[in-house]
Amino acid sequence: MKRGLTPLLATVILLAFAIALGGVVISWGKASYTPLEKGCEGVSISLVTLQGKPLICTQGSNVQFTIQNDGQTDIDHLTLSLLFENGLRSSTLERAIPVAEMVKSSAPIPNNLGKMEKIIFSPGFSGRSGKNLCPKRGFAVEDIEVC
Repeated sequence: MKRGLTPLLATVILLAFAIALGGVVISWGKASYTPLEKGCEGVSISLVTLQGKPLICTQGSNVQFTIQNDGQTDIDHLTLSLLFENGLRSSTLERAIPVAEMVKSSAPIPNNLGKMEKIIFSPGFSGRSGKNLCPKRGFAVEDIEVC
């Protein structure tokens, strides 16, 4: 009976140690993981509409738009991703938009990439770790008319 008890006890202790070590590794991994959009919970922007019509249009070599910060965090930059028939361009507007404020702005459109098909607006804010971008808190617009 004594010969069978010692290996069994050693196996139980070894399993308990392995489970405890696994728990430590998992909790360490969760603590070091930071999601891409950390801090974006209070960020939100929307395209302003007037009489049901969105305030966005192209005029010459610019796209004009009016957006509103309808979140709970001030926004200090806006990234625009412009999709064309023959490529895409990205630009960042360094423009502060306080909470509940509306801003009318414009961005240049390159004329060598064909027709503009879509614009994606992504808000961003500055935090302790630098500039944060919140792409899931933005919006996209297609079928942009001429002003």
